[in-house]
Amino acid sequence: MESVMNPYALSLARNVVVLSRKSWVAYLPGALLAMLGCAVALVVGQCHWLAGWAVAWVVVLAAFAAALHLGSLVLCADDLGVWLCRGMLPWDWDIAVTGVSWQDFGRAEFQARFPDWLQNAHTIRIVNRHVSSGSMSLTHMRNSRAVVIRLNELKAERT
Repeated sequence: MESVMNPYALSLARNVVVLSRKSWVAYLPGALLAMLGCAVALVVGQCHWLAGWAVAWVVVLAAFAAALHLGSLVLCADDLGVWLCRGMLPWDWDIAVTGVSWQDFGRAEFQARFPDWLQNAHTIRIVNRHVSSGSMSLTHMRNSRAVVIRLNELKAERT
């Protein structure tokens, strides 16, 4: 009996290559919102100290959860395609969130804008050659220029 493999299921036996993670720029909006939330907690704390502490804890826990989520996003490539995986540790990368298989992979490109160039954190776009809605767009990815070059090289090796 032949087992059907889920294309979104990754395993380390399939030569998974980690290409990129989110850049430090992706964490800035969450940090700014956390600072704003702490200011609100101080104002609420002036009215009632317990309510101020409750708001502060909610803000800190929400900021921590958002930072863990951003840190868990990893762009990977394996023998089947390019995948955006979620997991803090390599053995947590079992399930890919979204991806493009090599047979559907058109090209990888990055959007060059001045603020992104300053921070070296461009938006990577992975184009699905069959369906335009199947393209992946990943913002604030670390070392995006090198990742795009590497993805296009990996595609050239498979054709």
